[in-house]
Amino acid sequence: MFEPPLNNNVDWVSKCIESIDIAFKWEKPAIIGTHRINFSGRLDAEQRDNNLKLLEQLLTKITRKWPDVKFIDSLSLL
Repeated sequence: MFEPPLNNNVDWVSKCIESIDIAFKWEKPAIIGTHRINFSGRLDAEQRDNNLKLLEQLLTKITRKWPDVKFIDSLSLL
């Protein structure tokens, strides 16, 4: 789960990386659950900008730790 607005005291990037690591160790796909409202600025532009920075950090860490990772949409898992 990647929901930074739920709690500002949580390191969402590290939490998500830990969950992905567990999924990959079990040879399962890692599914990152989030809501698109986290990345739209209609309600709170500052929060949107922060969430986008955190998402960029997350994706950067994922590709560095697992260089052969593939990002796909959830329908492709079916």
